Amino acid sequence: MKKAGFAAVFLGIVLGILAPVFAQECPPFTVAVTFHYIPLPGEEVRSVSLRGSFNNWGEWPMERAPDGSWVITVCLEPGEYQYKFYINGQWPKDMATARGGGPVDPEAHGYVDDGFGGQNAVRIVTLPVETFFAHHDPANPAFLCRADGRWVVRILVAPGFVESITLLTDSGSWPMERQLLWEGGEMWRVSLDLP
Repeated sequence: MKKAGFAAVFLGIVLGILAPVFAQECPPFTVAVTFHYIPLPGEEVRSVSLRGSFNNWGEWPMERAPDGSWVITVCLEPGEYQYKFYINGQWPKDMATARGGGPVDPEAHGYVDDGFGGQNAVRIVTLPVETFFAHHDPANPAFLCRADGRWVVRILVAPGFVESITLLTDSGSWPMERQLLWEGGEMWRVSLDLP
C-alpha cells in the first residue's frame, strides 16, 4: 500500500495536481501565501483544512505547528480569493465574527457574504513588483483565445514599466492597448482578424 500511495503522490506532483499543497518554491507568476489558524486558549483542535475558491472548495489539510497553530503555504496566482477554515469537520458560520466576536483569520483582507447567512474570508494576492516582469501563457485562454472569429492576445506586465507594446508576427505588427491596470500588474491586449 505504501508503494501505491507514493506513486499516487508522485503522479499528482508530476501532473501538477498536488503542487499547490506541497510547494516549497512557487512557479513563476505565483506567490507563496501562508494561512494560519490559531486555536483559542483551551480549544481542542484535531484537524483543520483550508477550503476556498482557489481549490474549488476542496480540502487542503493544514499541518499542526509546534506552537499548536495550524499552517499551510500554497502557491496562488494574483487575484482575490474567498476561503474558510474547516475545523474539526465543521465550517465556522462566519469567518468575520465566529470567535467570540473576533475573526477566525485575523490575516484576512476582508469578508464577503457566503450565500448561507455567514461570511467567507477574502485574501488578495499580488505579485511583488520590485522588478520588471512580462508573462504570456498561450495555453491559458486568459492570454490567447479565439472569439467571434478573431484572435485575442494578452500579456501581463509589471505596473509602471511599459509605455507601449507591439505584437510582432509573421503577418505584421499590431499595437496593443492597456486593458487593465491595478497595483500588481497591467494587462495589455490586442484583437486580430487572422485565420
